This record gives sequence, C-alpha cells and structure tokens, in this order.
Amino acid sequence: MDDNIFTSLSGFDLEDINKEFDSGLYNIANQFRKESAHFIILSRNCAWKEYEIQSGMLSSVLERHPFENTENILKFNIAVTEEACNRILTSEYPLICKIGMYAYVVEIGAREFISPENIDVVYKNLSAAKERGFFFTPPSLAVRMVLASLEKAESKKYVLDPAAGVGVFLAYHMMFNKDLVGVFGTEIDYRTSELANKLLLYVATTVKKTVQIDVRCEDFLEFFREMKGKDPIDIIVMNPPYGAVKVLASDFTDTSTKAKLGHEEIKILEKRLKKKTIDYASQLRQRFLSYGIGKGTLEYSKLFMAVALEMLSKDGILVSITPSSWLGDETSSAFRKKIIQSYYLHELWIIPEKAKMFRGVNQPTVVSLLSKKPATAVTIYNPVLRIESVDGDSESFDMDTVVSVSGEKCKFPKCTVQELKILKKIQKYGKIKDISSVVNMRGELDLTANKKYISVVGTGHRLVRGDHIQGSILASVDSSEKAGYVLYQEFLDVIRTSEKTPYIQSSRIAIPQCSYLQKKKRIEAAIVPKAVVLANSCNFIALKGACDDIIELRYYWMIMNSSVVEWQFRIFSYNNHVANKEIDELSCIPYKNLSEKEKIFIRNQALKSYDLDEFSVLQDAFVANVFGLSEKEYVIILKSINAENAEECILEYKKLSNESKKIEIPQHQLPSLSELDKLMISYVEPGGNWTSIPETVPSKRLNQIREMARIRGMVRTTYYSRLRYNQPAYTISTYFNRPGNGANIHPWEDRTLSSREAARLQSFPDCFVFEGSDAAVRTQIGNAVPPLLGYAVGKAIKKKVGMPLKFCDMFAGAGGLSYGMELAGYRGVAALELNKFAAASFARNHDASIKTIVGDINDETIQQELFSAIKQGIERGEPWVLVGGPPCQGFSTAGYRNENDIRNKLVDSYLKIIQEMQPAIVVMENVPGILSMKKGDVIRGVYQSLHRLGYVFHKTPWVLDAERYGVPQMRRRVIIVAAKDECFLPDYPEPIFEKCMGRRENVDNQISLALSSYPITVGEALKGLPPLMEINDYFPKDASIDDAYNKWCQGEISVEELLKERG
Repeated sequence: MDDNIFTSLSGFDLEDINKEFDSGLYNIANQFRKESAHFIILSRNCAWKEYEIQSGMLSSVLERHPFENTENILKFNIAVTEEACNRILTSEYPLICKIGMYAYVVEIGAREFISPENIDVVYKNLSAAKERGFFFTPPSLAVRMVLASLEKAESKKYVLDPAAGVGVFLAYHMMFNKDLVGVFGTEIDYRTSELANKLLLYVATTVKKTVQIDVRCEDFLEFFREMKGKDPIDIIVMNPPYGAVKVLASDFTDTSTKAKLGHEEIKILEKRLKKKTIDYASQLRQRFLSYGIGKGTLEYSKLFMAVALEMLSKDGILVSITPSSWLGDETSSAFRKKIIQSYYLHELWIIPEKAKMFRGVNQPTVVSLLSKKPATAVTIYNPVLRIESVDGDSESFDMDTVVSVSGEKCKFPKCTVQELKILKKIQKYGKIKDISSVVNMRGELDLTANKKYISVVGTGHRLVRGDHIQGSILASVDSSEKAGYVLYQEFLDVIRTSEKTPYIQSSRIAIPQCSYLQKKKRIEAAIVPKAVVLANSCNFIALKGACDDIIELRYYWMIMNSSVVEWQFRIFSYNNHVANKEIDELSCIPYKNLSEKEKIFIRNQALKSYDLDEFSVLQDAFVANVFGLSEKEYVIILKSINAENAEECILEYKKLSNESKKIEIPQHQLPSLSELDKLMISYVEPGGNWTSIPETVPSKRLNQIREMARIRGMVRTTYYSRLRYNQPAYTISTYFNRPGNGANIHPWEDRTLSSREAARLQSFPDCFVFEGSDAAVRTQIGNAVPPLLGYAVGKAIKKKVGMPLKFCDMFAGAGGLSYGMELAGYRGVAALELNKFAAASFARNHDASIKTIVGDINDETIQQELFSAIKQGIERGEPWVLVGGPPCQGFSTAGYRNENDIRNKLVDSYLKIIQEMQPAIVVMENVPGILSMKKGDVIRGVYQSLHRLGYVFHKTPWVLDAERYGVPQMRRRVIIVAAKDECFLPDYPEPIFEKCMGRRENVDNQISLALSSYPITVGEALKGLPPLMEINDYFPKDASIDDAYNKWCQGEISVEELLKERG
C-alpha cells in the first residue's frame, strides 16, 4: 500500500506504527482497565457476581484456585474487560489505536486480575493464556501482516482469521482493504468471540463499509471439517496458539501457572487434564497424519498452518506468525518438505528472541507468507529486530538453491544470499554421516537409568557430562557441581553388548547436547582420553572400529571447533540442542581426501598442542582453507557468527593462502608430445588445420590425409586444427591430447589441451576432479555430457513440473549430466556406472548421499542393489527422473536381433529398470547419428519401447547445440524425453546463446542477425588458467575477454549469475 494512502486511512505515517506505538497503546489499555474497575466498584453494581466461568477460558484458572476468592476475582475481571472495551469504543482515539487498545484490554484480562477489594492489587496467572494461546499480535506487527496480505493476494474479497481473538487482523482489513466483502473467524472462547463481533461491527460502521461479519465460537480444527469442500478463502491472516498438545506436571507448580491445591487434588486435576489432552491429541493425529504433522508431539501452530493452507484458494495468501521452529525441527519435516518442495513459501520475516516482539513470549518467531501459487524465489527479512525492518530492504533466495542446500529434512537456512552461496559451495564435499571412517553417537551412560553407577568420589575413571566441555577444552571434574566419576567396571558389565562400548577404549571427541540459541559458541568439542565414560548429555565422534589415530581424530576436532562448522550449525539450528542427526548433516571433507601437505599441518599441530587442547586461530584459518573458502567468504562467515578474533583469523588465513597459491590447478599439466607433433603444431595458425603444415614435414598420417583429399576433395577439416580464441571449441573427444585427432591445439601455446582445459571446454568447473590414470581421465572428459547441457535439460523439466525432482543416473560416467541436474536444484539418489575410475569420479564430485553403484547393469545383483537404493531414497508415488545414455543400437526393430550383442542386453536391462521403478520422466542422451541410424529404425525402436511401457513423448527428440546453453564447445546431442503423464512432459529448452557457424563464420563473412548473445568462447574458457609453456604471437593482447565463465569455473559466481551476466 502506498504510504500516502496508509496515512490518509489511519492518520499515521507507517514508520510511526512501531514498538513505541504498541507500548503507548498497552499503557493506555491498562489505564482503561483501572478506570473501569474503579467505576464498577463505585457504582456498586454487582451483576458481575452472576457471571458464569466454567464454560469459558478462565475455567482453567478457576480449577487451579491460585489465589484467595479466585471465583469472585475472575468474575469481576470479566466485567472490567467488558466495561473497558465499551469505554475504548466511545473514546476519541483514532480507529487504528482503538483496535489495538481493545485487543490489549482483552489480552491483559486473561492473565492479570484486578482485586475487587483494592484495584492496586493485581493477581497474575498465565494458565488460561497459555492453554488457549491468548497472546495477541502487537498492533504494529498486525498492521504490517495485513498490508503484506493485501500486497500479495490477487483476490481480496474474503478474509479468514482461524484464531481470531478479538478480530484485530479482520478489523485492520476493514480499514485498509477496499475490496473486502466478508470477514470470518473462529475463536474458541465464547466471550472473546462476542467481543470480536462487537469490535468488527463498530469498525464496519466507522469506516462505512457493508461487510459480512461472522466470528464463530468454535475450535478451528473442528470448523475446518465443516468447511471442507466449500468455497476457498482469498486471504488467511493468523496468530495461532503456540505450544505442544500435551500437559506437563510443571504446569501446576510453575510460578506463572501454579495451582493452589492440595497434593492429591493436584494429582487428580493433572490426571483428568492429561486424559482429556491425550484423547484430543489422538483425534488430531488421526485426522492430520496425511498433512505431514501427525507424528511425534503435536504442536498447535503447525496444525493451524497445515489446515489453513488447505482452505486457501489456489491464488490466495496465508500470512501467519508462529514459532520459527517449524522451519527446522524434526517433527515438522514432512510438512516443511511439502511447503518448500512445492514452492509455496513466498516470504519470511525471521524475528529472533532478543527482538522481544511479544509480551510474555520468549522464543524466536517467524511471519510466513505462503501461497499455493509456486514462487521461484522467497523474500527474506532477517533478522527483524524492529518491525519497521520489513518496510525496508530484503533479500531474495532462489528456491532451487534453498531446496538443494536444505537436506533430507528440508530445513530452511537462516542466512543471507551471500551465505547461501557459500553453503552450497561447502556442501559439495559431503557430510559427516558420509565419512566411512567416522561414527557419531550419543554418550553411553544414561544419567537417569544408570544413575547408580555415578559417584561423587574419585574412582579413577571420569564421567564426562555436557557442562565439563568448555569451548574446545575438557575441563576438570571440579568445573561442574555434579558428580563426575563412574563405577567403571560395574558400568562396563551392564553395557558390554552395546555398540558404544568399544569406543570407551579409544580417544573421542565429546560434544555437549545442550546449547542455547543465544549462546556465543553453539558447538563445543573436546577430545576425551581412553577409559572415560560419556554421559548421554554428550554426543561423541570417534573413529570406526575404535581406531585410535590421534592425528585423524585431531583433524575432526579442528573441524568441529571451526568457525565454518559453527556458522553452518547456526544456519539450520532452531532449538537449544545439538542432536546427532544435526551433527550428521554438517559438511566435512574426509581426512583421507586431504593433501599430504594438509595432513602434515595437522600432524604438527597435534604434536604442538597435545597437552593444550585450546583451538587456535591458525587452526580455524586452516579449516577455512581446506574448504576452499576465499578470503571474502571467510570474512562473511566470521562476521555472521560475531567472531571476536576475526582479524587474527584473517591474518593467519592470508599466510596460509599465500602458501596454497603454489599448489597447481588440478589436472592442468603439460601434455606429452613428440618432436614431430611439436613441429607440426608450430605451423598451424588459429582456425588453420593440416593444410597449414608444409608437405616437407615427414608424416605418414599427413600423407594419408593429403592423398584422401586429392581423391575426394577437402576432408578432415578439424584435424591438426588450432582453436580460435573468439569461437567455441569443436567437439572435445577422448583424444584431445593428440593434434591429429581434432581441433585440439591450444589457441596461443604450441601444444595440445591439458585435461583441465578440456574439462572447462566441456563446462566442468575446476573443483570437479577426475579419478584414474591420464588416459582414464581423458576418456571420462571426452565421453561426458556437458554439465551446462544437463542444467538446461533440468531447467526445462522443472519449468514444466514446477519444481526440481529427485533423479537417478544410469551409464553415469563421471556424472556430467548429473552435475548439471544438481546445478538445476535436483537431488540425486543413485548412480550406476561400470567403469571403476568414472564411478570414483562420480562419487568424489557429487553429493555424498547419492548411492554410487559400480557394476554391470546386466548383473541381477547390481540391479537389486539399484532397486533398493531407489526405494530407500524415493518415497512411493513421488515423481522422479531417470537419466542415462544407453546404447541405442539395441533398440532397433528391424531384422534379426542378435541376443549375444551386449548392446541389446544393456537395453533390455535399462527397460527393466524403467518397468520396475516407474520413473515419472525418462531422459535419454545420445549422438545425432541415432536419428539416421538404420534409416531411422533405431529411433523408432526407442519410441516403441517407451510407448509399450506407458510413456508419452514429443514426435521428434530434442537436438541441442551445446554452445547455445553456455558450453564453450560446438557439441550437438540428441535428448529423448518421455513422461508417464503429459503434465510432466517438458518443452524444448529455450536457448540462451546463438548458434555458432564454425568455419563458415570466417569463410562466408556472415553477419549474425540473432537477438541472442554470442556463445562463450575458447578464450573465455581458458582465461584464468596459468600458461604451461611460452605464449606465442597468437595471443590476443588487445582483446577484451569476458571473465564471467572463468569466475564460474573457479566457484566465484553461480551458474545463474554466469548465464545472466553473459547471456
């Protein structure tokens, strides 16, 4: 809403509707209550003594009898609330203030009770407020939530508040919503619902609007059943009740909710309320299990969110303020998964506990804007310390990126856009749960069940509790007031069969479980020696098999104490605990994958600090280097966690980085060439080929080509060809190290391409490292599907389906196609590859959660392993994508089919996988020759096979030119896409760049009339790589070569930024 319109309707500037505004209204509301109490006493009108309490919300206070003469006090305060509300409506205050004061009067009346004997005496009890979630939205926040709903909603006619209270949201809608037709609400307390209808009628009269008003006294979770199938709602705005659907024993003894009853009376009351709550929870669990919130302890705000979303129209908007825990807790994972993966999340206002936005609520909260209309990006305000923050700048998170970093539980990352990019970068290294040499468990001694084995006097064996771990150091027994010794042998006898027992005999890393959200250091980790017992208030990391390699353990201790892990944990933590599952999800590079130089550093650090386990800034900087963070990225992390020693960390980082710069770029070495090859290369100019080499140069291969040319005319135009820096490369084959097998000569050095250069031309970033011998690496690079081509395919499917899916890759190779799908936000489940080197490359460079299977697709054991992985990673009925490039010759329908032809068997097995696993979408990649193979019989065979399996497809396959999608190479590929349903069948990927005409661009002097940008060139692909020999005169000294592709290869920008900047 325009600020001027808001001011004209409210009489206030929006910036003046803030915390101070709320406080002023609260104080005035309190004054109205006092005046009303004074008036009732002076009037000697005792009609209030006849009020009924038992069926209202104050009954929960009455049954506790927390103060003398409880019943009379409660009845008197009902009268006070009613009188105060009447006085507010007849006052001279502006309408926007009246609505806020009216709400405050009712809210205060549910927890602060004025004595009818002395108005200066106020009794406090929160049992009714807590049981009914009677904590109203501050006016400044309520106004902005209403304005946000109006800004986002397409239709604004019908508005619902499922936890209406006195109808504040609905009242503000009446003020600001010019299209309003009807307001509806449910409120579980009958007196409050009456007050709500009274307020709304008054507001409608004041603003002169004819609006349908209906606030019912009803449980929203029951009301939903009545409304199911009726007209959906345009806008839902709500502040639902918070808290678990359960009764705690502490509810009757806590100061704020105490019961002033005898011991037996409290037990009877507790038993009755527990039974009532358990029965209610059981009904809710059965009713809402399918909504993803029926497991574990139910929580009211999540139930309300799930049900409200169901009632929303397809273009409607839900604005809800709830505890922020739904964004990351365990019990909300299924519900959250539906929200995030369906792209329902449009906006978040993340409000930390320290903002103190609500009176009496001490927990972090979030305003969530949801819609069934998918959003490709989510707007984030974080942190919102003052409500005016949401009037200013925000950040926009790409939802594909959010999905890709959120993990199996779809936890929403609390961070900035810059941090999101760093998070995605470090997650590629895998997680702690993926490290085969590491175990992550909870401490073995249960402090309750095993308390008889705990000793206050020394036994020679320590019991380490969570509070014994202080930072990175294991403090002394005396640092805790609790018992710190254990009856060692007796306890070992009890747990001798436990899987944890062997690890007591090895050194371990202990991590406390309790870690408050406001704590300066959330993750603390100390090394504990052998023969020490850990309490279950700790988690521990140990080396599998109780291995006692102190050097490797020291490395993981560094990782756990680092700023990188602290920062990462905070991003996804939504409660006061450090759970094993959360440790499992932390990114970590396995010790075995470190360089020898890095292992030497760890060894030296271990020797230096064996007796002093304080984590140092040098070690922190080392971990940042191991993760490949730039200085800028490291600074962002240190600033995010408010690191006190940030300057010292950066200083050490710079020292380490200067040493690291000496490390070579992976797989960028000078190719081996014969003297004859070097001589021939020296004659070839950019764009030239074998014709540039004098006939005096002795070469049998050249003589054969020349003889062929004399007979047939010009042939083999790319052989012995030097690449032009200002064009894309020709197709990279597996022989790119040979000058005579294609256009493989470097544009400004007299040599062929290195493996890293060829990988860049195939659109692999520098972080993608291939396994195996030089020949194996070349084979993997040459045979790969360019990742950016895979990205284009993934984006096309996502555009049709509405979200990225899970996928499995058959004939995976090193995983170029998979890498592209992951860049597009897809999550891999399984990959199958026969070649062990290619499979090793796949496992190294892709998310460690993908099951990489090495073996023959024809092997039934391998097939069963694959089926198991798919079933484990993909839920029944969940749509997913099968990608791969089977040998399509085996699909031929003409003539005799040789059963011994391995290609036929591979195809049969591939079809069996499709038939067994029923992917929603099948993507098959092949060379253009498939279209004409056997006079078109092969491609017809492909389509017939897919048709028999129940798939639909376009009449013609996609023929994609790689350079049109960001690959600096002229490589044409055929992509066949089939789907189980037409709603999943994607359209042709929209090209970003124009098509390169190759040699004809020079020969014909053609001028491009395309509206698209020119493709990414060889010069752009090779920029940033150090020279391997002397640069020749062909180097384009005066040319301006774009740096975007080089930045992407080095991990400095995302693929989206690359294509936006360069496309």
